[in-house]
Amino acid sequence: MKNSIGRNSLWVVVVCVSAAMLCGCGSTEPPRKMTQKDKSAGQTQQQTQEQLAGGEHAAAKTGKDGQTQHTQSAEQPSGAKPDRPGTEPDAKPEPKTAPQPPEEAQPPAESPSQQPGGATSPAPKEPMPSQQPEPAPEDSPQEAPPPEDKPEDLVPLVDRPGDLQRLDPVKPLWFDKARKRVVMVGRVVQNNVPLEVFACIKNTKEHEAILSVDVKAAAVHAALLAAGANPGHPARWDPKYTPPAGTEIEITVVWKDADGKLRSARAQDWVYDTQKKAPMQYPWVFAGSGFFVDPDSGQRYYLAEGGDFICLSNFPGAMLDIPIESTDADASLMFQANKERIPPRGTPVTVILTPKIERKPDAPKDAAPEDAPKPQPPPKSADEPQKESQ
Repeated sequence: MKNSIGRNSLWVVVVCVSAAMLCGCGSTEPPRKMTQKDKSAGQTQQQTQEQLAGGEHAAAKTGKDGQTQHTQSAEQPSGAKPDRPGTEPDAKPEPKTAPQPPEEAQPPAESPSQQPGGATSPAPKEPMPSQQPEPAPEDSPQEAPPPEDKPEDLVPLVDRPGDLQRLDPVKPLWFDKARKRVVMVGRVVQNNVPLEVFACIKNTKEHEAILSVDVKAAAVHAALLAAGANPGHPARWDPKYTPPAGTEIEITVVWKDADGKLRSARAQDWVYDTQKKAPMQYPWVFAGSGFFVDPDSGQRYYLAEGGDFICLSNFPGAMLDIPIESTDADASLMFQANKERIPPRGTPVTVILTPKIERKPDAPKDAAPEDAPKPQPPPKSADEPQKESQ
């Protein structure tokens, strides 16, 4: 009986052990191999995602954008280890790179996602300090260059412009042969400054002149000679002062006012005498300037080309000057622009130079000419000499 019970118990144990072995056949080695395959597949997928979204992952790892970092941590947590596929990602992944400096210290412009307000267009680049435009200097009426001449402004304002002979193909200079005068066109450059010259050659003495004329002073000199003027000499100081001399030149200015009306005046009316408190009354004379010879090249230069064109202060190179002692010292200047009579700056002005040449009055028609021969007595007959000889 005991042997029968023992055998039955042994049989029960064998059956249980066999059942246990049959039930545990899927939980030993095969599960371990499947886990390794899943682990390899996960690593391959992880590497592919890193290659496709490398830029976004790198930006998220630096910690600049919190939203992007959160998205990447759900796909590939930076704190997860490859040999623990079943574990959950760390809640606070540690960045692998050092923190970036503040945005104020970075010179490149921010990306569209970093602009305030969510703007999609990149912010405009600001110029470097060396590229910043310099502020425009204040308008200085004494140093402002004359405006550029337009063809319509260079037409002389005379009654018969067709009678003028042009002396230069480009410069606004003409000769009136019928009236023996020189015509040129300039511009008003100053109307309220102390004066040393009434008119200067362009780009020379505009800061102390009323008019600027784009001509050659030597050509005007030659035209005055053709008009009958005789040059004298500029002012002299050795051994004593000698005022300028030469043929007197009458200067007339013609311009159009704001309404387009033709206006004219004597040049003296535009010059204010600070000593007499009235417009200047002195005439201009043809001093004739002078020449400078370069010792190296031997070339001759006409001195008035430097700006001493129609002067109010005595200069040794003056072409036209006033026949009185007039200093060029700033503290003792005698003349100033008469702003009440001068048109606005930039106004085109025709300047007419007419030599005052003394001409003899015309003789009456019935008067005998001075060089007419005197009446001679009638010749003697041929017999008269014989009678005298007897």
